[in-house]
Amino acid sequence: VLFRSLERSTDKLMEDSHEYLDTKTGQIYDAAANFGDALRYTIQFKTGDFADSVKKAVDDFAHEGFDPVKIKNFFNNDPKNSYRGINCQFRDSTTNQLFEVQFHTPESIAAQEVIHPIYEQNRKIEDKTSPEYSAGQQQMKDLWQAVPLPPGADVIGQRSVKG
Repeated sequence: VLFRSLERSTDKLMEDSHEYLDTKTGQIYDAAANFGDALRYTIQFKTGDFADSVKKAVDDFAHEGFDPVKIKNFFNNDPKNSYRGINCQFRDSTTNQLFEVQFHTPESIAAQEVIHPIYEQNRKIEDKTSPEYSAGQQQMKDLWQAVPLPPGADVIGQRSVKG
């Protein structure tokens, strides 16, 4: 289980609020209402069993009263993709609490360990057109592209790209 730090939660909330510019209640309030990964879990499944295991886990969560809100599938070969995993946002039907479950393979967990420091460094670069930012993005893309795609995972959730 991972709880985001207050500092990172605030940063992420401000980063995500741009998605809610044209809403009635105001961008920061809508971003806060949709902030679904302040509480985050990670589950790892063997690569060969990954697709069936993720489908079963999502069904099990739903059966226990945790409704799937979004299922983003980043296991794809899109050249712009700088991440691999399946990120599911759930809502607890009794408390309305949002939380995220990230599904990974052993290879994607290993890559995440190597890539996370690069991600954190790149996230802090303000000029997204700078050579430093572009180099960091390319380095992450190259490392993620080396992670094998689990068989059958392509049919889970919505195909997504993290650039």
